[in-house]
This record gives sequence, structure tokens and C-alpha cells, in this order.
Amino acid sequence: MLPAPSSAFKRPQSPVSPTTTDTMPDEHEEEWESVHGEQPRHKKGFLGFGSRSRDEASDVDEVCDYEQKYAPDEEHKEMSPNARVWKVYLDECRKFDTRRFEEWRDGLDVLVVFSGLFSIVVAIFCSQAFQRLRPDHHSMTSALLAEMVEIERAIADGTPVEEIAHTITDFTPKTSDLWVNGLCFSSLGVSIFIAVVAMLAKQWLRQYMAIPSGDARDCVRIRHFRYKALEKWRVPEIIAFLPVLMHVSLGLFLAGLVIFLFMFDDTMAIAFATMMSALFVGYTFSTLLPLFYPECPYKTTLSLYSFGTFSAFRRFIFKKGRPFQAVKLPEEDDDDSSTYSSTRTLTDTERAKIDGKGEQIDIQALSWLRDTTSDEAVQNNAARMVNALRDEIVAKAQPEAGSSNLVDL
Repeated sequence: MLPAPSSAFKRPQSPVSPTTTDTMPDEHEEEWESVHGEQPRHKKGFLGFGSRSRDEASDVDEVCDYEQKYAPDEEHKEMSPNARVWKVYLDECRKFDTRRFEEWRDGLDVLVVFSGLFSIVVAIFCSQAFQRLRPDHHSMTSALLAEMVEIERAIADGTPVEEIAHTITDFTPKTSDLWVNGLCFSSLGVSIFIAVVAMLAKQWLRQYMAIPSGDARDCVRIRHFRYKALEKWRVPEIIAFLPVLMHVSLGLFLAGLVIFLFMFDDTMAIAFATMMSALFVGYTFSTLLPLFYPECPYKTTLSLYSFGTFSAFRRFIFKKGRPFQAVKLPEEDDDDSSTYSSTRTLTDTERAKIDGKGEQIDIQALSWLRDTTSDEAVQNNAARMVNALRDEIVAKAQPEAGSSNLVDL
């Protein structure tokens, strides 16, 4: 049995800071608080959520005892417009939306900045590469002057002028120039598209959070109606797919740059192409690695989208592919196939792995706490808990070993 934690592990109850400002309009402030109770306040920012301090973040993530926060409903009024269940829903959705929109906000801000700077670089390169699709008037002038000199020499020598070759011919762009411009302009178009969609997404989310004032039940209906519409119209998938498009835009530009270098110097182009090929292989490897090892931190949006196809292929190998039934991935357990077949997303697979090694992770976490903290009381409590967990694991293993011995007898 685990020892009871001492006061060193008790979380202090910190009140909400009264110095921050509310996100509700001033004219609806009193009405909102009378319906939903006092909310944690912070400065306005993206979607009405400003940059939270550490105390405010802990207030959002902290589990709340709603039976103490809100008074019980009167009899036969449990579903009234201002019933406690609606206020609890609003508190929970506030925590959910805050975490979710802050992740989206950070990603969209990075995409807008990066795509804007990248578009400037690509536009400068396109302006130079586009010149190769038109006749070079300076070269044409030099060619005409050279032809005139040849004509004068022919007249002086008595040579027929008709024998002098014409240097000016109809201009036709090279195939390599067409490829370079096509790839670079495609990259520029995708990059601008990403910036526009990112700005539109920020407006979509801002409108999603703009819930008018009213009683708690009306706010719940509006919020959940918009939430279901957000999922129905694939807004999360659109936001998640933008980084993949950014990678596509970058790949198009690099491909055009490689072709452009081959037009001038093969050695330099081969060296650059080798570097880009190594980068592409590393990108592909790091994207697919979390599919085999859920604990791998190299997770990207493309990894999450590829997990469904990977899971279907893995189930086919282990369940229906009889010739491949003995094939196993490196360092996998016997129950890995069942783990992948019972999970729908990469996050679910990671969670299943964590649940399967829960006690081991607990010991590692408490050992880390013991070695990291400078508080002696915390060190002693963590050490006692580590020993207790190890004893508990040994106690569980002994009956299993005894039953296996009886079977052997």
C-alpha cells in the first residue's frame, strides 16, 4: 500500500488575480457574471484569449469542484435556463476551447509569418527567372552589331552578302526555363494561398468565439451549435493541413532551384541536389518514424494523416496476410498488433502504450522528481513512493510466478 503524501505535495489554493481585465464587453459584464459566475480574467488577444500567466493557466487546467462552486438547483428546475448543468458545460468548454485555440493560434501565427517571408524570397527569384522567358534585347543588339560588321567585311572583300548567316532568329524559351518558372510560380501561389487561408481561419475562429450574452442555456446552445458546425465543415482538418501545404510549397521551390542551377554549373547543381535529397529523405524518415514508435517525438500533421493508412496495412499483415504473418517490426511486443487494431489515431496508440507501462512510467517520473527537486521533504516523499511502487510490482509478480510453477509441476 502506498504511503500517504505529506504536505509537501499539497497544491496551494491560489485565488484568481483581480488585476486582470475581462474579455466580455463592459455592458454585459454584470449579466455574464450573474449567470455564469466570476470567470478568470486576462487581457484581450487572439479570439478573446490573451497570453495567460502561469497562475491563470493553472486555473484553467485545474479540476474544479462544481458542487461547491455553484449552488444546487431548486427542485424541478434542474433544466432551467440558468441551471447548474449549463454553467458547468460553459466552464468545461471554456477550458477545452482555450487549450485548442491557443494551439491553433500559435500555429497560424507561425504560418502567416513564414509564408509571408517565404513568398517575398520566391517572388524575388521569380522576377529574375521570368526574364529568361523573354528575348534578351541586349544580346540581340550585340548580335546585330556583329552581323553588320560581317556585312561590311564581305562588301570590302567582294564576298556575296547572302553567304553571311543571320544571327537573329525567332525566340523560343528553353524547356528548362519553362520548368523553373512553372515550379517557382507554383510555389509562390501555394505560399500565398496558405497565408490567405491562415488569415481566414483566424477570422473563422474569432467569429466562433463571439457568443452573444444571454442565459446559460442559450449560450450552451449557441456554442455547441457552432462547435458541431466547426467539426462538420472540417475546420480543424483545414488548419492541420496548412503546414503540409507549406512543405509542398518549399519542395516546389527547391526543385525549381535545382533545375536552375543545372543551367549554369553541373557540379554546383549536383552538390545542391544531393543536399536537398538528404533533407527529403530525413524529412520522410522523421515523418514515418512515429508510426512505428508512438513514443517518438517527431510527430507532424502528415504523420497523423498517414496513421490511418499505416494501421490498415498493419492489420492486413497481421490478420489477413498469411504469408506475412510472422513479420514483426523491430522492438515490438506481441500485443502491438492488437494495440494498433484497437486504436483509431496516433494519439490513441500513444495513450495505449502509456497505459501498458503505467507503473514503470510512475517510477521513472517520481525518480525524476526526486533527482530534480531541491526540496528535501519532496525528495523523501518521492523516494518512499518509488520504493513502495517497486514493492507493489514485486508483490504482483510473485503470485504470477507461483501459479506458473504450479502449472509446470
